[in-house]
Amino acid sequence: MNIPPKLLKQVQINTKNGNIDVKNLNEINRLFLSSNVGNINVDSFMGEFVNIDAKNGAINLGTVDGEVKIKNRTGNLNSLTFVDIKGKNSIKLSNGNVKITLPNELKFNDIGYHISTNNGKIILKNELLNKQITKRGVGQRIINRSKGNKELNLSVSVGSIDIN
Repeated sequence: MNIPPKLLKQVQINTKNGNIDVKNLNEINRLFLSSNVGNINVDSFMGEFVNIDAKNGAINLGTVDGEVKIKNRTGNLNSLTFVDIKGKNSIKLSNGNVKITLPNELKFNDIGYHISTNNGKIILKNELLNKQITKRGVGQRIINRSKGNKELNLSVSVGSIDIN
């Protein structure tokens, strides 16, 4: 379906069985995607808010400029590149790995974050943050209390977290 984005403020797509593919969506305020079984692919999003709720399937996001809320029971978050951390971002996976890329110019002292895995590893390219990782049994976590309206809350029950 091709709809000129300027005509819409919000898009909501739900599927019980099948993939969702969204391309070139950059003039919509809010994007809601939901799938019971199937992969969710978004090449890029620029807007106020993107919400993804998946039960079984991989999630692939390109570049995102907006607040993010992602929930997935079974499946990886294979890619997500933040242009900036805006608002209170939440990523929660029950069973799957997460791979995200943060902005190069991001100052970690300026945002609040709570990154944890109950059974897996946290892999960070930032050496200063690597030193702050604490082990919790077979899991790990890293926390910096909220610094205002920029937050990244990322939790995985079973799986690893890779942050570039």
